[in-house]
Amino acid sequence: MFVYVVEGSATLEVDDDASALRAGDARIVPKGSRRRLVAGPRGVRYLSVHRRRPPLQISPLRPRP
Repeated sequence: MFVYVVEGSATLEVDDDASALRAGDARIVPKGSRRRLVAGPRGVRYLSVHRRRPPLQISPLRPRP
């Protein structure tokens, strides 16, 4: 995943490592990492880009046994 902070500030936590981000900062988060983005005191506007995946499919409801 790619994260770009457009406006404001945030803390990006990836696994056990935290980074302070402000407008104009960008980070790449490795696949499979635990991640959390916490908005700063005045909020954050950010863009995230994810790898394209096939659309989710809705399956018919299966009867319970």
